[in-house]
Amino acid sequence: MFEQIGNGFLGFFLVIGHWLSPGTDKPDIDVANARRTEAGLVVQCELRPAWNEELSGLVDGGIPLRFKFCASGNSGDTICFVRTLQFDVADYSYSYADSSVCGPPVDPPPTPKKYPQVLLALRDYCRWSFVVSGETSVCRIEAELLPSHATRLNRTVDMSAVWGQRKVVKVVEVGVRR
Repeated sequence: MFEQIGNGFLGFFLVIGHWLSPGTDKPDIDVANARRTEAGLVVQCELRPAWNEELSGLVDGGIPLRFKFCASGNSGDTICFVRTLQFDVADYSYSYADSSVCGPPVDPPPTPKKYPQVLLALRDYCRWSFVVSGETSVCRIEAELLPSHATRLNRTVDMSAVWGQRKVVKVVEVGVRR
């Protein structure tokens, strides 16, 4: 019960903040943290998607939002996965899932969760982390908006015109530990 109340308040403030924002944001990738561990370089990222009402309407209409997230280091490591955000009309909730394209799976894999509001789902949907070799000094991170198949319409929908671009790229330089 308290989780529903907390989600309601958080969702309310996210909607008000989104409504009051000037709306001139451009999509970008933020690197929240990059740290070296025994497994390698762990990079935590967040996509600032420049969300708009048209994208929200398409997702609410049953068209999944699909991004391909890729990271490649100068040491030769490449990690790619596709993350899909969907709206379930039956229980009026949003959820997302990942599917690996190449490289090891996302670390850690997200646990399935249902969200009552799209902005709550986006908060987690836009965050991910990956591990590359500890010898990596330069890492290229990209988020590419993929066309989505609308099963009910039997059509493929390209949302890049609504989003304003197809791909966002960020290059991060990190020092190599010797």
